[in-house]
Amino acid sequence: MSTTPTDWSENGRGQRHPVASWSYAARSTPTGVDIDLETGDVTVVTEDGRLHLLGGDGVLRADPLPMEAGPAIAWADTAIGGVVQLGARRAGWISREGKVRWTVDCHDQILNVATSPFGNAIAISFADRHNVVLDNKQQPIGEFTSIRPLRHLHLASHRPIVVGAAESGVLSSHTIGGQERWSEKIWTNVGGMAINGNCRTVLLAAFNHGLQRFNHRGRAQGFYDIGGT
Repeated sequence: MSTTPTDWSENGRGQRHPVASWSYAARSTPTGVDIDLETGDVTVVTEDGRLHLLGGDGVLRADPLPMEAGPAIAWADTAIGGVVQLGARRAGWISREGKVRWTVDCHDQILNVATSPFGNAIAISFADRHNVVLDNKQQPIGEFTSIRPLRHLHLASHRPIVVGAAESGVLSSHTIGGQERWSEKIWTNVGGMAINGNCRTVLLAAFNHGLQRFNHRGRAQGFYDIGGT
C-alpha cells in the first residue's frame, strides 16, 4: 500500500489535486477493472486470468481467483457481484464473494460485457457484430446486429438502453429489446467509453483527440483536449 502522490497530481492548475488513497500491486498486468458504487469494492482481472476482489481500502478480500477471467468485466453497483468473461466464448456471473453463480456459453468471441446496477440485465457484444441482452436467468431480452463489432459497451443505469462503440467508425444506442435508437459515424479511434445514468452524455476516450462528448441523440458536443487519453 502507498499514499505517496505522483508528480502529475501536484502539477495541475486547479485548487484541489488528486491524491492517491491506496495502491494495489498484482503479479500480472491488469486487463480490466470496475467498482461497486454501493460498497466501494474494486474488482480487477489480470492477464493471467485471475480475478482480484479488493475492498474499498485496496485490501484483498480473498486470494486472487484463477478462473480464466477477462478481459471483459462489468460489476453491478449493489453488492451482488458482476458479469465476467470466462474464456473466449463464455461469460458468467460472479458473486461478491467470488462464487460462480451461473455461466453461459456463447456462439462467438466475446468483445465486451455490461450489466445494469441491479444485475437484472446483462449485455454481451461479439466479434461477429451480434449483440445480446439477457435477464438474470440468462433468458434473452433482445438482440441486434451492429454496423461494426462493439468493443465498448454500457447499459444505462436509469433507462433501459444499451450504448456501444466500435474501436473506430460507429457509436450507437439501442433499447434493451434490440430496437435501434440512433447510430452515428465517428472519425476517431476509441480507447474507452463512459456514459452518465440517463445516457444524456456519452464520453469517448479518443487518444490524441482527447475526450469526445456526445449527447443523448449521438450528436457531437465538442471535446476536452487533455493532451491524449
